[in-house]
Amino acid sequence: MPGLPDDETLRKLLATMGRAEIAKQYGVSPQAVSYRRGLFNENLKGRNARLNRLLPWDLSEHPKRREFMDQYSFRGLRAYMRERNGEELGGSARSDRKSFVNHIRGGEVIALDLELGFIYVPRESRDDSLVVRWPSDVPLPKESADLALFVYEQKVGLD
Repeated sequence: MPGLPDDETLRKLLATMGRAEIAKQYGVSPQAVSYRRGLFNENLKGRNARLNRLLPWDLSEHPKRREFMDQYSFRGLRAYMRERNGEELGGSARSDRKSFVNHIRGGEVIALDLELGFIYVPRESRDDSLVVRWPSDVPLPKESADLALFVYEQKVGLD
């Protein structure tokens, strides 16, 4: 009986192959591949995929994942990261980023509360120049370009 492989194998395949190719290989429809990919609750491709993988929080199994990722605070963080990554922002993303930067300038950073989602909390010395409260058990990104996405520099024109 045809069927898709386990989740880990499917994730690896999706990183290198398209839906139609995988579907043909396993004797299923492309929609079946899309459905299983949707169950992962993660962006595998697209402009936000790389940025989401850099975040210090794994929400892939959290029941409120979609709700949390639609919060203004998170949308502002993502817009900020996109702009630092060199992307041109559209109207709503610019607005989200501006609100986010106002909170950062006001002495706050974003932290994840597993019940409330992404919340602004007062900046502490351990936050250094980061715009997020980085969990102590998660290593910082190794690449300086990746780490720079999370740094607030007042000299950068962010108005």
